[in-house]
Amino acid sequence: MSYDVDNENMIKAFSDFLADSGRKIPNIVVLNSDFSKDMGVGIFAKNFSDRFFHFGLGVNNMVSASAGFAVSKKLAFVSSFSSYLTSKCYDQIKNDICFQNLNIKLIGHFYGFSSAEIDNVAYQSFDDIALMSVLPNMKILCPADYYEAYAMLNFMSRDFGPTYLRLAGGKSDVVFDEKYNFEFGKAIKLREGKDLCIFATGDMVYPALKVADKFLAEGIAVGVVNVGYLKPIDEEGILKHSVESQMCVSLEDHGVIGGLGSAIAQIFQKNGINKKLQIIGMEDKFPESARRKDLLKKYGLDEDGVYAKIKGMM
Repeated sequence: MSYDVDNENMIKAFSDFLADSGRKIPNIVVLNSDFSKDMGVGIFAKNFSDRFFHFGLGVNNMVSASAGFAVSKKLAFVSSFSSYLTSKCYDQIKNDICFQNLNIKLIGHFYGFSSAEIDNVAYQSFDDIALMSVLPNMKILCPADYYEAYAMLNFMSRDFGPTYLRLAGGKSDVVFDEKYNFEFGKAIKLREGKDLCIFATGDMVYPALKVADKFLAEGIAVGVVNVGYLKPIDEEGILKHSVESQMCVSLEDHGVIGGLGSAIAQIFQKNGINKKLQIIGMEDKFPESARRKDLLKKYGLDEDGVYAKIKGMM
């Protein structure tokens, strides 16, 4: 594992995957709404124009149309901002896709504060995991970096059923490398530590590792677990890693209600685990429009903020 190298971009992973899959998967089609350049679909649109469909602002129509492609034996990848795709199209996702258990892949770009780099608060999505997790048949994946995003996309192309993939916008720090092998439904322990365990997902995995470094310098062993597969979540793995530490923390660029932390709390309750759990994420309020680093700092989701919150807990 290496996490101190040049930055990559998760959306570039989507672009690279589509470029490769356009040649390898003859029945793949891509549906996109608005901002094609920001979504990483440009190369596919140029090279495979007969399999690319742009819906402009008709994001609801796009999702419904994907159901038609699916019943026609096409592998549809549906791409848009996570805030638009999940909340504006909830009825279509629920009834047109999940109810029929269709093989459609939903790609939600710029979740959480990662959208702050391109536009205003309207694009910030802190409820997408909560919305998608209550839908039967839906799977949810959230990669930590470029390499995990590409591996997850490859997995999704082979797996059957509705799947929602969260992709952070902008540059994301590198956690893995080109040798990374994605394991279906597994929570992966990246760092050992018996004093405390951080369960992190998405672009919060790298900050979790850096926070663990800070505590290690103080003689405190902090474990870090990457939970890239949010539904179905690795209940067995969560329990295994949690009992190895005295306290637990969940860390996510999502609301504190209905995300990774809520799922872990539910696992603890279901299995009678009496262990302190601190859920760190976006507070139960609407954020502002500002630069991502400023918003992360304000809400205590940058490295220093997460460190301070855990320190207070300990």
